[in-house]
Amino acid sequence: MRLYRIALAASLAIVLSTIAPSLAQQKTKLSVGLIKIAGLTSVYAAQQLGYFNEQGLDVDLTFANNGNELLTALQSGKLDISLAIPGVAMRAREVGYKVSLVFQNELSHGKPPDTGALLVKTDSPISSVKQLAGKKVAHSGIGTQAWAAVRYVEQKAGLDVNSVQELELGYGQMPGALQQGLVDAIASVDPFTSAVINAKQGKVISWFYVESVPNQPEGAFWASDDWLAKNAATARKFRIAMDKAHRYLNSHPEDAKKMVAAFTGLKPEQVESMTPIVWNDRVNRPDWQKVSQMLIATGALKQPVDLNALIPAAAVNPGR
Repeated sequence: MRLYRIALAASLAIVLSTIAPSLAQQKTKLSVGLIKIAGLTSVYAAQQLGYFNEQGLDVDLTFANNGNELLTALQSGKLDISLAIPGVAMRAREVGYKVSLVFQNELSHGKPPDTGALLVKTDSPISSVKQLAGKKVAHSGIGTQAWAAVRYVEQKAGLDVNSVQELELGYGQMPGALQQGLVDAIASVDPFTSAVINAKQGKVISWFYVESVPNQPEGAFWASDDWLAKNAATARKFRIAMDKAHRYLNSHPEDAKKMVAAFTGLKPEQVESMTPIVWNDRVNRPDWQKVSQMLIATGALKQPVDLNALIPAAAVNPGR
């Protein structure tokens, strides 16, 4: 009997030694949607620096043209977590799609220059927002927060916003459309803002994020309430990895520039002159409230957003 027990123990040890490495290597698959813009270099950094791997996450990235497309994919179950500017998520929640904040990624600057700029051709006679009456303006999406910010600036300038011809274009298509004269102005973000300015192909007539709500939350990551209820631990791991990426990028500006170039495909010299990105994941509810009010003023929202439902406590101070 003693010999039998020894043999059985030895057999179990062999089996456990065989399966233990495979169990340790198992990772949680996570599908994340985003746009290839400079501010989302944070996701690239989290991958390249191994922060997702440290948290046991196998992250698959899906790219789209705007937050509207990504939230549609999120709603259909094709994505677990999706980028969207807060205004898009606010609108989604208003029409009944229950999404909540997972992680705030980026803020606008408090004063110019900024990533978000309304650009016209360098030789355009247009020099102010008020001159956009009857003109074609390209947006990444109608009804988005960027669209609302531009409209808000137009309203403050005394322009009849209904006199502007608005159309949708992906950020990557905007510079070409501007140069070809297909549109009169583009509501751009980096890296495209800096690329157009540095190439002397366009000039700024409005820093629309700064001029509407300074320091407003821009990029953020979202998930459905149902997914969050079932995957709270995975969401926390994502936050921890992204928070580490923020800390690294903010404390290593030269490495951050290299990563922006690698992620966006820009030349290093183009990134060198780019406005620094404000990677900040600490949620300031008053600024979110101001964004909600801006969306109501421009018709993007019908009523105030319940920020307590939109922003879970776990998303307010990630990594802490």
